[in-house]
Amino acid sequence: MKSHPIVSVIVLLVSILPSCSKGQFEGGTYKPMQQDFDRIRLDHLFIIAKLMREYESKAGHFPFANSADGKPVAVVIASEEQLKNDDGRVQIMLDLQTRANDGDVPSKPERIVMRTINELTEELETVLEREITLPIEPQKVPVNKPSVYVFTSYLDVFDVSAFLHNSFPFARKLGDFNYKITVSNRSNQESGIWKPEELMRDADFRDFFSAAFNRSGYTLQTTIPRE
Repeated sequence: MKSHPIVSVIVLLVSILPSCSKGQFEGGTYKPMQQDFDRIRLDHLFIIAKLMREYESKAGHFPFANSADGKPVAVVIASEEQLKNDDGRVQIMLDLQTRANDGDVPSKPERIVMRTINELTEELETVLEREITLPIEPQKVPVNKPSVYVFTSYLDVFDVSAFLHNSFPFARKLGDFNYKITVSNRSNQESGIWKPEELMRDADFRDFFSAAFNRSGYTLQTTIPRE
């Protein structure tokens, strides 16, 4: 009988971590690992946001924002394996509050155009004139939450989202062990959407992000500015 991938991940974690107490597992996954992964996920959002701002400074708009039809564009940033495991279950949620103009919130668009990670990478490389490797989620198989990142571009606003395991005041709860955090060029903090510089000033974020990893070997590319 073919085993379910989520069950396989749980069995693997239990087998390689036999000495861990039951209190270190929650939601079918290993909590210290998820703490480390959440730091990596946040780091990846900052890396991607920095690329988008660099692109905008050269092109005058964010990727795919100059399409003739003006439709919103979304990209699921993930490996082929992650896309297969996700199987299209991730919800593409386009925040309209951050796209309001003088308080006028735009109507919900009829559809969102889906582009691939390869198309986004090629677009970035063409404008930035160097090789680009977009970071992807550290977890291959979704457990409680999607194991992908989501990028959207619409009405002069970009955002990129990750799904965290741990509960944070700066993220929006979607379900048990599923908290969405988004960085953008505009903010809607009540919905967990932040400008990178605003999130870096948040005390809860700083306390978590600056803490040591539970496992050695992980590094972050993002540095929190000193106040």
